[in-house]
Amino acid sequence: MILDDFGFRKYETKEAELLYALADERLGSGSTVITSNRPAEDWYGVFPDPVIGGAILDRLVSGAIKIIVEQAKSYRKSGPVDRMKA
Repeated sequence: MILDDFGFRKYETKEAELLYALADERLGSGSTVITSNRPAEDWYGVFPDPVIGGAILDRLVSGAIKIIVEQAKSYRKSGPVDRMKA
């Protein structure tokens, strides 16, 4: 599963509950890739309740490998990719 632009905006209570259920169901059963423009330290702030936020993050980062890339080039700004040449 890929969570792209994680924490782009604050989650509503129902969204946080659904994300908790998904993260809990997937715990230990498959890989999850998370991309975010927010530093991991700011992730708690996107949840309406710190308890559910902590439970979600505990499940998402359990056994995680953390890779941080700063000042990376945005491929979205370079336009569409010509798949015939790739």
